[in-house]
Order: sequence, then structure tokens, then C-alpha cells
Amino acid sequence: MGRATTEDTVRRGMDSVEATTKARENRNSGNDPLYAGDVEHSPTSVPIPEDLPQRNYMFEDGGLQKMEYMYIAIMVLAVVTISVTLALVFGLQTGEDTIIYLPRHSAVPSFVPTASPLFTRGPTSWRQHQLFALVTIYYALGGPNWLHGVGESWLDESKSECEWFSSLHGDFKEDGSYIERFDDVGSVCNDEGKYQTLDLRDIFDTSSPLDGLPNETALLTSLKSIFLEGAGGFTEPFQFMFITPLLHLAGSLEAMSLKNSMVHGYIPSLIGRLTMLRVLDLSHNKLGQAIRSEIGLLTNLKHLKLGNNSFVGQLPTELGLLTALETLDISSNLLTGQIPTEISTLQSKHSLEVFLTDSNQFV
Repeated sequence: MGRATTEDTVRRGMDSVEATTKARENRNSGNDPLYAGDVEHSPTSVPIPEDLPQRNYMFEDGGLQKMEYMYIAIMVLAVVTISVTLALVFGLQTGEDTIIYLPRHSAVPSFVPTASPLFTRGPTSWRQHQLFALVTIYYALGGPNWLHGVGESWLDESKSECEWFSSLHGDFKEDGSYIERFDDVGSVCNDEGKYQTLDLRDIFDTSSPLDGLPNETALLTSLKSIFLEGAGGFTEPFQFMFITPLLHLAGSLEAMSLKNSMVHGYIPSLIGRLTMLRVLDLSHNKLGQAIRSEIGLLTNLKHLKLGNNSFVGQLPTELGLLTALETLDISSNLLTGQIPTEISTLQSKHSLEVFLTDSNQFV
């Protein structure tokens, strides 16, 4: 009884395996009645496309999110670039208020033929450049708000630009009275009519900072002297606002004074390229950091005034190279250490007559 049962069990198992194998073959060949006409489940009803794409790793592990961020960043950058460009070119306006103001925007109307005779004054290209530079300087330095009404002299179509107001010819007292200089101070222009002296002292409205010297100043290719004293501060630090236009004048600029104008920032190393300078007066301002060793490259200097600022550190020995120096004022700063012997010998062996060092922290 037990032997028959075992044989039956083995036979039934073999029959089951054989039936399963036959059913699999029928199903693969499409002859299985259970799958006949069944499009949804038939393995032969859904062909595998030959151009099935490979795995796209860019869309895995946050790649899709990164692409979205990248796309948004590109779009924002494009919008900002277009907006700034439009603002600079057209001076975007909302109602009556200008969003972005540049001095050259105000200068341009003076050179439209139908707006001003200034346009027709210049028979040569340098004259056009000179007029455009002076008008731009006028607006950058707050010309409409200049004290004592001197701004009215500038842009006067009945006068040559060489006759526009200049402190070269006189000074204003505190009560507003004008004292004319009777000594032979010369003209602001040379014999060719090219501007050589930009002299504006103590005529500025100190209630608000000025834009500073615009880059268009470089169009005054014969400029030798710049005197801007008594301003109420500038919107940008010295190293950004003045150096760029001055570098273009390195071959001609001999004197510069920004005395008592609330100039802030520091003296950049590029100052060493203004090798024609004979006078540099940056006294009574808010300049800081160390006194640059590159000043030692200005071997034509006769007067160097850096007093009443916030310069720190030790004096650079390179100042001893200024053998033509007659005046050196470094008083009322935060300078430390010892005065280098290279500088001390300028008094004994060279032409240094005035050497002011008080109110520092020298040893």
C-alpha cells in the first residue's frame, strides 16, 4: 500500500512538471487558449522598441532639480543684464524720477544741434571732446548747486570755455565776497585753447556727496592741474573714483589737490604711474591704510601733503627716493615705528625744507 502510494506520487509530480513545460511552450508560441486574443497579457502583443533610450543619469539623484535651478539662474541673469543695459543707455524713468543717473546723461543735451550752440563750437574733434568732458565734469561735481552762483558761468554759450569760472583767478571768503588774484596766474587754457587747469576750490555744496571725477576727464589730454578742495565728500572711495581717469593723464598731470574734501578709501599702488606729479595734496581727509611705497616712484614730487588723515603702519623707506622734495607733511596720522634714515637724510643732503611729523605714534 505504501509502495503504490509512493509510485503514484512520483507519477503525479512528473505529470505536473510535463504539463507546466507544455503550457510554457504554448504560451510563448501564442497557442495557449488562456492567452488567445488577450492583447493586454500576451507577451507577444507588446513589442520591445529597438530605440529604447539608455538610462539618463541627469534626471537621477536630484539632476532634474539642479537643471531647474540652472535654468532659473540663467533667466534671472539675462533679465538683470537687459535691465541694466537699458538703464545705462536710456536712463530708465518712472514718472518724473530717474532711476539711474549718470552725469553724461545730463551732458548729452548740450551737444544736440537743436538744443545748444555748444555743439557747433568745435571746429576740430579735440574741441568737441573738451566741451563734452567739461560739461560732464560740471554735472558730476554738482555744478547746478555750486556756491556764489559760479555755476552760471559754466555752460554759458556766449563765452569760450576758457572763460568759464575758475578759482585760478580768485578766491571766495567765508562771507561770500570774492578776492581776485592780481598776480600773473595765467589762463586755464594753453595757447591752443586746450584746457590745462581744472581749479575749483571751496565752491561746493557740502550737504551731499559728489560723484567725483568722471572718466570723461581723460578727454582733457592737456590737463596739468586738478584742484578740487572743500567738497562735502564723494560717493566712491579714492581708489575707484579718481585713479581711473587720472591714469589716462599720467603723461601730463603735474599737480593734484583734494584737500579738505572728505575723501575716503586708500591710496592705491597705481599712484606710482603718475610720474609727472610735482604737487600731491591729500591732506585733511579720511584716507587710511598704509602709505604706499609706490609714491617713491614719483621722483618729480616737490610737495607731498598727507597730513590729517588716518594712515597707519610705518613710513616706507622708498620715500627717501624723492630727492626733489621740498615739503613733506605726514602729521596727525596713526603712523608707528621709526622714521627711516633714508627720509631723514632728505633734510641734510637734499632740498627738503618742511618736514611735519607731529601727532603720530613714532618711537
